[in-house]
Amino acid sequence: MRKILPIGIDIGTCSAKLVQLAVDRRGFSVVACAKAELPDGGDMSTESRLDMVAARVQRELKEHKFRGTDCISALSDAEVSIRSIRVPCVGRSELDEAVRNEARNKFPFDIDQATVNYMVAGEVRHGEDARLEVILFASPNEAIEAHVGRLHRMGLVPASLDVQHCALFRTFERYLRRKEDESEVNVFVDMGGMTKVVITRGRDILFIKNIAKGAVSFNEAVASRLSMSLSEASQLRRRAIMGGAGGPDAQVRQALLDAIRPEIEELADEINKCLRYHGVTFRGERPQRVTFIGGETHEGDIPETLGRRIGLPVVVGQPFRGIGTENLGPHVDRRGMLSEWTVAFGLSLKGAFIQGYGLGQKLAG
Repeated sequence: MRKILPIGIDIGTCSAKLVQLAVDRRGFSVVACAKAELPDGGDMSTESRLDMVAARVQRELKEHKFRGTDCISALSDAEVSIRSIRVPCVGRSELDEAVRNEARNKFPFDIDQATVNYMVAGEVRHGEDARLEVILFASPNEAIEAHVGRLHRMGLVPASLDVQHCALFRTFERYLRRKEDESEVNVFVDMGGMTKVVITRGRDILFIKNIAKGAVSFNEAVASRLSMSLSEASQLRRRAIMGGAGGPDAQVRQALLDAIRPEIEELADEINKCLRYHGVTFRGERPQRVTFIGGETHEGDIPETLGRRIGLPVVVGQPFRGIGTENLGPHVDRRGMLSEWTVAFGLSLKGAFIQGYGLGQKLAG
């Protein structure tokens, strides 16, 4: 029997991506897929922008025949804080209390007025002692309520919330079924408005990091280097990324790459710091490649330049690999690997595992 999963909605800086999957005994298939371009705000009031975003999402939902109103959405970087902590190696019954005690002074808000979840990354050495490395996710309750309110404004009903890092790994985790996959270390780099790094071993997430480099800082660098407004820089880069007859010529594309090269080099250095932390903290296999996803992967020079500086081969993630895509529609640009849809894909996919599969273990209370 074919089961329609909730709509995965990934609201980014410039667009909202929506993916809805279905599952049956043969596997997964795409029900609908759409992207709503979002206003940059400018002089608009918050309420006016929310109304416009809601209207654009509703239009895409209707035009592309999404089924139902259930959705799974990812909290934005501004809505969820992520920290890594270490606690004593204790049993599950004591772990909640140990994590909560350690978490109390880690966030700039009262965790008693927040939703806090965690996942255990693994056992690590801390001096002479063994400790548990734990990844914390915390979001103030008022931020969650506001997020849910925005979804209702779009005519959607949240079945669950998630964080982008978990959603993007879920998209690729489904391929890890072989015995040799259990010890393989993978690095995923999501380049959007900012950059997210996720390092995994087998089907477990070991490390998560946000880096304040990405489309936003790239646009700022272009605006400064080429003496243009931020809006003009953003539009020029978008045309370059999309390519085609209306895109800039090779000389302009090279000027754009030269303008953001220092940003790319700094981003590569930050990714290398993540790899070094992983190597020191979690002994064992080293990553053999880096998988890039996100809107910035359309500019092929960026992942290639990063890969050279990081010193690892790079691949571009393909979220739709191995599933039925006849319903993607002609509006979806198929020239690339479609990696910008990774998070929305993983959000809808969560609907297949909604019982006992999500952010991690929720703290009691």
